[in-house]
Amino acid sequence: MDFQARPCSTRAVKRRLMDYRDNDRRYDNQVERLQNLTDKMYTMRIPELSDMPRTPSTVKDRVSVMVAQKDEVERDLQSLRDHQKNERAWIELVTGRLKNPDEQTVILVRYVDGESWNDVLTMLYGSKEDFREKEESYRRQTMRLHKRAISKIADAINREWPTLW
Repeated sequence: MDFQARPCSTRAVKRRLMDYRDNDRRYDNQVERLQNLTDKMYTMRIPELSDMPRTPSTVKDRVSVMVAQKDEVERDLQSLRDHQKNERAWIELVTGRLKNPDEQTVILVRYVDGESWNDVLTMLYGSKEDFREKEESYRRQTMRLHKRAISKIADAINREWPTLW
């Protein structure tokens, strides 16, 4: 049976770029979670030891659960870091195929830098003297640049790496 490569669609390219952006946010959230777990572990109240009889302490159980959670979050972070490193290399590879620097900028600023559309718009056209008067026109132009860049990336993938998609 022959392997038939499925063409890469613009929708698939956009989904992969959005996944990269989402994973950056997921990574940031996991870093925050790790910090919170670490802080809790270091601020837990340690029971006083005395000869007086009392009920068994659950502090050791809570600490062991937190250590296990911390280890799991650290593994997740490493996995995410490795995945993002590979995806970043892919993004740089495919955006390198774009000849128009504005198309490259739209993709990199929106997905790698994680900026809003307003920030992308301002980066590309904010220094233009007529920016305020023609802001909507520049916004449409930004969206066209984005659409064209995504389409060119899909075309490059289909042309240069049809079996890798």
